[in-house]
Amino acid sequence: MNITINNPYASFTCTTKGAELISYTDQDGHQYIWQKNDQYWDKVSPILFPYIGSDIDFINYGTESYPMLHLGLIKDMDFQITKKGGTFCHPLHNEQ
Repeated sequence: MNITINNPYASFTCTTKGAELISYTDQDGHQYIWQKNDQYWDKVSPILFPYIGSDIDFINYGTESYPMLHLGLIKDMDFQITKKGGTFCHPLHNEQ
């Protein structure tokens, strides 16, 4: 699902899959984010957290060890919006 928030200066749109920013448009209508073209690259601006790369298999947090996916974990997670207003939204990772 796409979520859009606005203020007097800009409009921002992100998707709930990976909390990926897919649009940033200023008050004059100028788009600053790559508008994907599946022929070249089917992403826009993925969040590559907590690791950019593919040379580690696990990440440790506290006493737990978690498998590390190629280019981080966030880009493939589904988020739900717990609170939204005209100029903000609060996402929450949805465990499934």
